[in-house]
Amino acid sequence: MNSRPGKYPLRFQDKTPHFFKIILGDTICNRKLMIPPRFTRKYGKGLPSTVLLNVPTGATWRVELVRCGGEIWLQNGWKEFADYYSLTYGHLLFFQYKGNHDFHVLIFDMSATEIEYPLRSLHRDEQPGNDRGFQDPEVEESEPETSVEIIETFKSARRMQPMLGVEKSKALCRASTFKSINPFFRVVMQPSYVHDRYRTWVPSGFAREHFAQKSGDIILSLADTGRTWPAKYHLCIERGKTHVKFFGGWREFVEDNNLGVGDVCVFELINETDMMFQVVIFGLLRM
Repeated sequence: MNSRPGKYPLRFQDKTPHFFKIILGDTICNRKLMIPPRFTRKYGKGLPSTVLLNVPTGATWRVELVRCGGEIWLQNGWKEFADYYSLTYGHLLFFQYKGNHDFHVLIFDMSATEIEYPLRSLHRDEQPGNDRGFQDPEVEESEPETSVEIIETFKSARRMQPMLGVEKSKALCRASTFKSINPFFRVVMQPSYVHDRYRTWVPSGFAREHFAQKSGDIILSLADTGRTWPAKYHLCIERGKTHVKFFGGWREFVEDNNLGVGDVCVFELINETDMMFQVVIFGLLRM
């Protein structure tokens, strides 16, 4: 069939300026992200010195643009954004420029699936580092904010090694073979899940179906040994989505089982009355 130039558009048509970026090693090391040159040439003159990155949860991040040699970089404030959403090698981001200061941002992991965004309520006049999400229940013991120095001296050095995409894929593949007649969900461990905040998040669909109370106790049981850990959960609803986080005893579970970034945990709800989850761990192979 002969093609007829000009009859059909050969690229996606959208009046809203947009671009994609894949997170590579340089982006992580340099702690900044370069806007594609073609986008810069076409729209760069109209970009302000500070932009707002808006994610689907409604959270807004203020990031400064730095211009150098005809290039434009998302820089001051970018590291906080990247750290909060645990951006790693291979993540794909979609930026849609809505004008004024606003970019709408979607984040996809290495499986090409949009991530579950952690909750964060940030007003436009706040600074990126001020995390003011929903209020945790009073029964939660507050954890100190950890610095880079504390993270670097974390007791297991393996957690600070770069996570290889191929090993993450293998862990996910092994976890995907898990089957059960009981309800269950899978979680890939992110930095804030296994150090710093020590909280993990339940997928919203599972949370909506199996959590009714605003807060309560759960029991985590390791499938291999039967050992149990008491922990707590807290539920909130934001923009129509149900969000549940595990905390409290979650830190002890992480440390006792030496969980690291990229490990995959399957949580199987084996007793809904007592909210007992049997946990199967699919770990990364680390050097």
